[in-house]
Amino acid sequence: MILVDGNNVYYSGFSVKAFDWGNMRLGGAVVSILSVLKYSANGNLLVVWDGSNAVKRKREEFYDGYKLSREKMKEDMFFKMLNELKYIYKEGLGIHQAYSEEDEADDVIAHLVYSFLGNGKITIVSNDRDFYQLLFLSDDVVMVSRSKEIRREDVKEETGCSTKEEWLWYKALVGDGSDNISGKKGVGPVKAAEIIKRGISDVEKQEVKCWYDLMNLDGNLRGNLVLVEGKKNEKLVMDWCREYRLKRVWEALVKRQWFG
Repeated sequence: MILVDGNNVYYSGFSVKAFDWGNMRLGGAVVSILSVLKYSANGNLLVVWDGSNAVKRKREEFYDGYKLSREKMKEDMFFKMLNELKYIYKEGLGIHQAYSEEDEADDVIAHLVYSFLGNGKITIVSNDRDFYQLLFLSDDVVMVSRSKEIRREDVKEETGCSTKEEWLWYKALVGDGSDNISGKKGVGPVKAAEIIKRGISDVEKQEVKCWYDLMNLDGNLRGNLVLVEGKKNEKLVMDWCREYRLKRVWEALVKRQWFG
């Protein structure tokens, strides 16, 4: 099974300025579609999205500053293309999708990973390092970030962590500037690795427990999992690619004989 973190992949592409179509939102769409096409041939693929009610509540109820430092975008541009992309996946490209209205994509992906453990290889496609913790669940769980496959041995070599719990304490100590998670003052990766190696004390745990709880992907959902089946419509996709001048996407579809 291949689980694509839809929002993460789209957001990454949206920030790319190398595309010359005159509108950055197309970058997100192109990167997203090409990533999906790349991995679709390797097994069952599911694109997972944030739920509409999740972003403002699930994490911010722990910490008001969460994600507030992230670069603001023109929401109308961002979400217009995002919604079109979901529609094209469903009605044109035949890509299956999943979400829970009350949960973010990482929680849904964690739920699916826990649900399918023991049934073969599970690949998570995302640049979000929070998924590192799931790699410790089984050798069958791997992550692909920027086309590089990452396994738990790689995370252990980088951080010194051998279990999911150790990685969560490590990350809680170090913090995450992109999400306004401050961590423990004066503790960087090297110091955190030393603390994990000698064993984190109860006092240290108490200092960063809120971050541990915030980042813990336990597989539980607040809402109901919704699966959306996709169907293929060659003309719809062709017209959409023509409208936005997505020649690169159409050429990739033709090359892969996507529509037979």
